[in-house]
Amino acid sequence: MGGDSVVVSITSTHHTITNIEVFDNSDGTYKVKYELLDASETYLLSVVVNGDALNAKTSTIVVVPNNPDPKPSTLVGSTPLTVALPHTFTH
Repeated sequence: MGGDSVVVSITSTHHTITNIEVFDNSDGTYKVKYELLDASETYLLSVVVNGDALNAKTSTIVVVPNNPDPKPSTLVGSTPLTVALPHTFTH
């Protein structure tokens, strides 16, 4: 399993995220790594598999600012993200 062409885009009203990496887990699942530019925006995540834009999956990412931490923050999910459901992440 795996080997699909997976294209991820993340946009907001002010930003388009260009530093997005997609990793094939070779089991039919994929990991996406990205860095958001603003911790107080709502982003639209879009996933297109094998160029089938008509069946693109979308989800909303709401980033809520929190107390700053001097070390870099990393968001790690413990369960797979179901695309098309709104999610709020707090770091």
